[in-house]
Amino acid sequence: MKKTIWYLVISFIVSCVSCKKNNMSPDNNIVVVGFLQKAGITTYQYGSHYLTKDKSQKEHIYALSSSNVNLDNFLNQQVRVVGKKRNGYPVDGGPDYLEVESIQKE
Repeated sequence: MKKTIWYLVISFIVSCVSCKKNNMSPDNNIVVVGFLQKAGITTYQYGSHYLTKDKSQKEHIYALSSSNVNLDNFLNQQVRVVGKKRNGYPVDGGPDYLEVESIQKE
């Protein structure tokens, strides 16, 4: 019985460390921090918004969309985004594509 409990505890710790290392939460959500911008016309043409590492807007690290969060409320702000990666992306040299589940100012 004690071995089973220790096995479960160690498995839980390893999974948490693994998720943090891969920038994912235990429920397979991706958590990322960056600056939120409106997408407009892009070469990859998916997502209503995108996230950049800094205000320079040079590198789009994620394309974003959301059915339950108004992303326009966070334009030009540094934010923490929680979302799920959409299957089949990236395409046309674009970034990964996240469906945003929650967002907050950083």
